Amino acid sequence: MARQPFRSAPVLLGLLLLTGCAPEVSQMLTPPEDMLAQRQIQTRQYEFADEEQVLMACTGFLQDMGFQIDEGASRLGVVLGSKMRDANSLTPGQRAAVAVAALGLVAGGYTAPLALLLVDKMQAKPVRIEVGVFTRKIGTSGDQVAVRIIFRETGYKDGRPAPPHIIKDATIYQEAFDRLSKALFLEARES
Repeated sequence: MARQPFRSAPVLLGLLLLTGCAPEVSQMLTPPEDMLAQRQIQTRQYEFADEEQVLMACTGFLQDMGFQIDEGASRLGVVLGSKMRDANSLTPGQRAAVAVAALGLVAGGYTAPLALLLVDKMQAKPVRIEVGVFTRKIGTSGDQVAVRIIFRETGYKDGRPAPPHIIKDATIYQEAFDRLSKALFLEARES
């Protein structure tokens, strides 16, 4: 039986094209540029020997912020929570956009109910905010606890569900850690 060399040529060409499109291994293992800076924003260390007490304070401050606790595993040092952002919590920029759109509709001869319908449509798509709190003992004698908080948001883009993304606003993390510090202070005074 004679060998036909041209039948395997398209397969070889396809394999060569696929290997040219694959990312290099070094690119896949390289973390994003801002990863270390984000981790520093998301993490704080506390002088507490009892990790479970820190986790209980984390649960309390999350509930105070309006989060529903979805899961918690004190053995693993994990608390997961979520909440839906309601229509009343628009940012100042979103409020300004709604006001400009409403004024444009009213000035253009449209009635105010049409402007209110626009406001309703903008607010009809809820945004889900998820939070993960992770604790671990650190230090040579185990008398410190590191707490990492990660906020994630899932919303809509162009009317379709958007993939979740990590919130990188440092002020949100600073506010969360301020609340946690107060909760830990109260826990220390009670015990």
